[in-house]
Amino acid sequence: MASNLRKYKYTGKATSASATPANETASGPPSSAPSMLAKEQPASMEPNEQLDRVTDLKSEILSSIKAEMTELFQSELAKVIAKEFGEVKMEMQAVRVEIANSTATFRSELDTIKTSVSDIEQGLSGCSDDITALQESVQRLEKHVTALQDKCVDMEGRMRRSNIRILNVAEEIPSTPVSVSKLLREVLKMDKDVLIDRSHRTLQTRQAGGKPRAIIAKIHYYQDCVDIFRRARAASPLLHNGSTILIFPDYPPSVANARSAFNDVKKLLRGRDNVRYGILHPAQLRITHNGIEKRFRDAAQAMTYVKDNIL
Repeated sequence: MASNLRKYKYTGKATSASATPANETASGPPSSAPSMLAKEQPASMEPNEQLDRVTDLKSEILSSIKAEMTELFQSELAKVIAKEFGEVKMEMQAVRVEIANSTATFRSELDTIKTSVSDIEQGLSGCSDDITALQESVQRLEKHVTALQDKCVDMEGRMRRSNIRILNVAEEIPSTPVSVSKLLREVLKMDKDVLIDRSHRTLQTRQAGGKPRAIIAKIHYYQDCVDIFRRARAASPLLHNGSTILIFPDYPPSVANARSAFNDVKKLLRGRDNVRYGILHPAQLRITHNGIEKRFRDAAQAMTYVKDNIL
């Protein structure tokens, strides 16, 4: 573009070719370096052609400037992009390194977790085996304890087999063996006094105005105990000083509770025709209806049977 600018010289005046010598005369002597435009243009060039040449020159100059500006812009843009890209690349590398470090840390922690989970699984497997063994031991011990409980109840029942429990005897009457023997002889109309080893009131707290405490007496001879129960059933109700007394066997607490669970069923059966019932030792209800005998250990099942078949 510089060579093109040196080729032409623009004077700034729109004059014709014929007016150029007069201007040069009026302004003084011509310059030692005449303009390139006057040198290159022939004297016979018309004004329109000069304008076209000027327009072409302007276009060429603008094109050259535009090209140089474009080249400069592209160069600067490339530098900026290269700089930004370098920074982005460095940041990406830093991020990549950080991700790599984080990934390594995560993998290390994951390996640790896997190891811990494996140890826990092994521990749980061992615990599961131990629990299975403990369950088997507990089941075996439950059977053993049940058997021991049954034996204890049976032994306690055998120890109490000669005991009798007397209810509704006034607190003023002594509970000594002699007094109890005299009471039994009078109430049951026995021919002789019953030999009693020991007797006492129950250990519950005495309440003023409440029911008198029961008397528990141990009969020396078991046959006398059986005779007392037989006479009590035959002579029921038993009266003493205007009060009705009751005589029952002295069962262990567990057996007594199991037998008392059938009280509601016995109330429904009491006084019904063609029905016989009784409680077998230790706690089993026997019902005979129309010649058919049923035995129940569960009071709810007995109640269902009575409501469906007897009532």
